[in-house]
Amino acid sequence: MKRFSFLLLITAAFFVNLCPAESAQPQSIVALAERVQLGLSKHFLFELTTDSVEKFEIETVDQKTVIRGGTLNSITAGLGWYLKYYCNSGTFWTVTRNKISIPLPEVKQKITRQTSMPHRYYMNHCVDRYTYRFWDWARWEQEIDWMALNGVNIAMLFLDRQAVMHKVVESYGVRETVNPYYRDKIIPQTQFIYQLNEIERLHLDRRIHLQQDIIARMRELGIQPALDGYKGIVPRQLTDVMKNFRYLEGGKWLTHTKEPAIDVTDPFFEEFGRKYYQKQKELYGEQFFIIADPIIEGTGPQLDYGELGLKMQKLILEAYPNAIWVLQGWHGNPRDALLTKTDPERILILDLYCDADPQWRKREIFSQNPWIWCILYNFGGNSGMFGKLDEIFEQLAEAKSQPQGQFLRGVGALPEAIENNPVVWNALFESAWTDGIPDMNLWARDYAKSRYGKRNEHAEKAWSLLHQTIYNAPRLHSSIMHGRPKLVKNGRTIETLFPAWDEMLLAAKELGDNDGYQSDLVDLTRQILSHYMWKLYPHVIAAHLHGDQELFDSLSKRFLELFDDMDKVLSTRKEFMVGNWIEMHRKWGQNEAQKNYYEKFAKVLLTTYDETPLSENTGLVDYACREWSGIMIDLYKARFEKYFSELRKSTDKNIEPQIDWWNMEHAWAVTRHNYPSVPSGSPVAACQAIHDKYRNSFKVAETPFSNVAFKKPAKASSAYNEILTAENAVDGDLSHGGRWVTKNNVFTEHWVEIDLQGSYTISSFRLARHSLPLPNPQQMPMWRFQIWVDGKWVTVVSEDNCPANKYPLYYGKFDPVTTNKVRWYVPEYENNMVRLFELQVFRALSN
Repeated sequence: MKRFSFLLLITAAFFVNLCPAESAQPQSIVALAERVQLGLSKHFLFELTTDSVEKFEIETVDQKTVIRGGTLNSITAGLGWYLKYYCNSGTFWTVTRNKISIPLPEVKQKITRQTSMPHRYYMNHCVDRYTYRFWDWARWEQEIDWMALNGVNIAMLFLDRQAVMHKVVESYGVRETVNPYYRDKIIPQTQFIYQLNEIERLHLDRRIHLQQDIIARMRELGIQPALDGYKGIVPRQLTDVMKNFRYLEGGKWLTHTKEPAIDVTDPFFEEFGRKYYQKQKELYGEQFFIIADPIIEGTGPQLDYGELGLKMQKLILEAYPNAIWVLQGWHGNPRDALLTKTDPERILILDLYCDADPQWRKREIFSQNPWIWCILYNFGGNSGMFGKLDEIFEQLAEAKSQPQGQFLRGVGALPEAIENNPVVWNALFESAWTDGIPDMNLWARDYAKSRYGKRNEHAEKAWSLLHQTIYNAPRLHSSIMHGRPKLVKNGRTIETLFPAWDEMLLAAKELGDNDGYQSDLVDLTRQILSHYMWKLYPHVIAAHLHGDQELFDSLSKRFLELFDDMDKVLSTRKEFMVGNWIEMHRKWGQNEAQKNYYEKFAKVLLTTYDETPLSENTGLVDYACREWSGIMIDLYKARFEKYFSELRKSTDKNIEPQIDWWNMEHAWAVTRHNYPSVPSGSPVAACQAIHDKYRNSFKVAETPFSNVAFKKPAKASSAYNEILTAENAVDGDLSHGGRWVTKNNVFTEHWVEIDLQGSYTISSFRLARHSLPLPNPQQMPMWRFQIWVDGKWVTVVSEDNCPANKYPLYYGKFDPVTTNKVRWYVPEYENNMVRLFELQVFRALSN
């Protein structure tokens, strides 16, 4: 509490030294205005009102801009609104704010904005690991100002997630809370594991002090933290010391074993929980939001969840009588049983993934408990421009109109990582202060103006086109560049980005020196090169499968050249450089050994995720990959070079080369490279050069054969549901949503038939199948490829032992034959449920 007392004394002294007129304003907001731009605050007057509804008002009075609000946060939201719409100076990550002209623009008619969304929530558990874990105070100060100016009033803060737990565990005499296996290895940082290695344990107090400063600043601006709550899960070492209490195995998260949980029926559960909250309050003061999910992913302990929910809420309210228990609506969480004995008025559920899987539409708990409409979008910090701007406003309006809307309490931004796609989050938090659905074309133009500091015809056209295409689309697959090479790669692209690229570059004459413009131009150029890779790669693989070595060499060289071009563009901006990421981590270390450890931490996260022996089997390798300069060449390009080299040696074209990817990736992560953190070259010149090189030659070279089955009429023996139908087998979509899946898994035959709508001479085909994980990888090992000849089906390629895990992509040849129909047939045998991404049929070369 000494640290808090010191901050209060400083704040009190600041107020005492102000004259009466100045002290009438909230001085924390005056200080915020000064951080926005030196000398700016004297042109504003901030008034805290006693309004019973949350709103802000903006007007010009006596040549000053007056912003009023009933809460500190409504005033800061009003300030952010004014800066965006009147000063052309929006609030964004990673880019320099546009200079605000003095005198300030006049507000000719008073603006009043009211919100029915009292909670504006921000942050995901994962942001700690994927973005902010190694920020310094200067970066945190920027982020808190970003929150305030966007109207955020609740922010999850997990910077010290393990600190409170370890302080309490050590009070029971557990001095060694470090798992000896990890030593200096990188531990999977999840909310299910409290383990620390030796280096991380040394830095707990630093994290506590930084979090205290963050909380103090947040509260000055009307933002409440949501801190990690007690859920019964404890470090495993506690069970070795406190042996006289009942523990349950915590279950699994992927292949990782979760920490054990204290049995909720044991009195020790409540004893430990009270000590936890006592220590948390001692460090951070009174809390109003506690976030705690006993199980959200994987499996959990077998216990009475009704009793667990009752006691978890009881412990929270004992410690913080005014607090609300926050839970995440994700993958069936929170379990219905967990809430059967709780007070719904002290519950708040985050519907985490409304952009793709809104739980409020299908779960009863959203008609019984207060909840927040949230979007997630970003997983692991992957690069990529995408979002559904219109749906943010449309779906939120729909939610308000439904019966569940009476329990709707706010909006939330829950990305796993931040500092990308700022337009999406700008729209989300603006939706809290917007009635109905705005004209989104106008909104996109206003966004461009606030982003670049002035109106520009070409920039506004570019954003209008981006709004209609990539920002009206679901989450795209991560770039093909930063995934392990495979014969089958699932990708989705948007074909119509070129006009937006053209317009964005035409804006360079007027906007070329603007920081936000440069960042967006590089990002758009990166996105277009990434899309081109997705289009080119299947042709590289087709040349390999067909055995055309000359074409394969030509196309693979062209593919690899894209990595070099991408790297040149990315190296012109700091936010797209792996050296900047590494430097941020190294600064956290206090000696060379620690700096080297934290550099490894930074690079392991982008590649193998952690260093446990099981990480290879978790599906998390490359989960947090980024399109950044440096790693683009030394790892991503190197992997494809290795892969293409092995393909050249292969005799069976349908089998994946056996390459030890994990060791290659881990070697990159633990090797010093001294990547630059200072950008080089002109972003505009680099992007213009790429545009000149590729814009008029972006059509992928045709392979010697064409797919005559593409989007032709298809029918099948059965379909799993109305989505996974036969048409998916010929739609060119290799995503999970683009599969054909049969209805059942019994002894029966399955087939998909394609009407070629004409007579073609064909000589080859390609299957892209979906293999199941163990213990049932031998999916669809027996099948026939058949053609329609003289009124009957004739088999031209037959396989009796062709498992999908070994041959996920199968290329088959046969003597040229003329037909108008083909089918893929799976005969009757046990466990023959079919999952097929794509069936392609190729003309004979003579055609």
